[in-house]
Amino acid sequence: MTMPPNIQAISFDLDGTLYSLRRVTWVLARRWWRRWRVLKSWREVRETLRAVVFVDGAELDRAERQQLATSLGWSTDEVTLLLGDLAAELRQAIAEVGCRRGLPDLLLELKRSGVPLAIVSDHHVDDKLRALGLLPEDFAARVS
Repeated sequence: MTMPPNIQAISFDLDGTLYSLRRVTWVLARRWWRRWRVLKSWREVRETLRAVVFVDGAELDRAERQQLATSLGWSTDEVTLLLGDLAAELRQAIAEVGCRRGLPDLLLELKRSGVPLAIVSDHHVDDKLRALGLLPEDFAARVS
């Protein structure tokens, strides 16, 4: 693949671009249907936090746990355990759904062309990339 000379890098949004967010949501909904209220609250908290700039992922994680605990009326310890379970389920759902068709070949061609790749996600890029069978180190920049 020959890249135009003016392209210096390519950035991808991970969620909904490299895999079908709709399909992953459906897989999670089937597994967590008894905890639908939790998923709904978690999604609302994440949407609220999109407008806030955080210094690092740990700060974002703390804010997310605190807001979700308040929303559900739970302790932050209970929410921490729940989010750990949810993160594991999310990685499994992403792995089950897999990459969009043709994506691994495209990424390989881009890597061969020497164009640096960047990836952006709301949370924990490396875990999601690994769930897709992709190598985090193939991306010159990873933004969580």
